[in-house]
Amino acid sequence: MNGKWKIQREALLLFSKYGLRHLSMDDIAHRLSISKKTIYKHFRSKEDLVITVMDQLKDYVDRMTRQILQSNKNPIVKLLEIYAHRFHLLIQFNPAFILELQKYYPKPTSLYESMIENLQYQVMEPLLDEAKEKGYLDENVDVALACTIHKILFDTLVNHHDTLVGEHTAEKVFTHFFLRNIAGLLKTEYLPMLYEINYAFSGSVNVFVNTASLSSTKD
Repeated sequence: MNGKWKIQREALLLFSKYGLRHLSMDDIAHRLSISKKTIYKHFRSKEDLVITVMDQLKDYVDRMTRQILQSNKNPIVKLLEIYAHRFHLLIQFNPAFILELQKYYPKPTSLYESMIENLQYQVMEPLLDEAKEKGYLDENVDVALACTIHKILFDTLVNHHDTLVGEHTAEKVFTHFFLRNIAGLLKTEYLPMLYEINYAFSGSVNVFVNTASLSSTKD
């Protein structure tokens, strides 16, 4: 594993666990048993490191999403699989990571917001449009409004992470937040498809392992 990628991977692990504000370059250097000078050889600043980490995270989400979209499953199952992956990823992160990102790091925040906007308008909305066209959804469903509500639910998950995931099982939170919401959009005869997916959120997402394979850098 090259030095730059090792720093990125460790930074993502640390940021996800402790947030951004109180984690210094010294902390990262200490964790990797390298000098801070070595980190600055690859990254001009902490913000530069955060930008690179967000790029890798966005790349992981994009690839995971494309993989699901390329399957032969119906649009509702695809949407739920994407939601389940996104939900599982979010609950691995200290909520301070996103909140501090938005407060202190404008450039990385733009990457995060671009990722969320792409999911809403290029993935969620087209999938729900397709589901409505194919007759899975009630004809009175407002797809754009449903997508906006789902985005708000994900935002709420970030802002109230400890109350929700800290006090309830991940499966219970996902069921109340998303499964029951989407159930309200479906025609009755299609409700069984909600249970075609294994909604098990134990363990951790292999984002760090998977993203390692995405880097082709040979520094």
